[in-house]
Amino acid sequence: MSFTLTRSDGHAITFNAWTWKPITALLINAQLIDGETFELLQYNLGTELSGAQVGSIAVFLDRYVSSLSTSTVRILNDLTESDTEDDGTFFRDPAQLHRNYSASVESLRQFRDFC
Repeated sequence: MSFTLTRSDGHAITFNAWTWKPITALLINAQLIDGETFELLQYNLGTELSGAQVGSIAVFLDRYVSSLSTSTVRILNDLTESDTEDDGTFFRDPAQLHRNYSASVESLRQFRDFC
């Protein structure tokens, strides 16, 4: 499953669900979106964000990415940082499910630039 985001100028960007989930977790954790918007974004239901929200997201992501350790390669769904690439392992243990989803630092930069 993938999530395609489209700006008002028609420019679009697509993220797979494995990447999009931690991005939305980061946004709600930073209180940039509310719970209802978070839920809608999880299901790709055509949710619209205001220009002010998108601007705030871009500013936040710029600061957030700059604050990451230079060894950070990706963030996991529980928002912990990882210094290892995703090797495609599918975790089934409930205590490790958060490791199935991760957003690379590069995907965060792409989303920031898109915003």
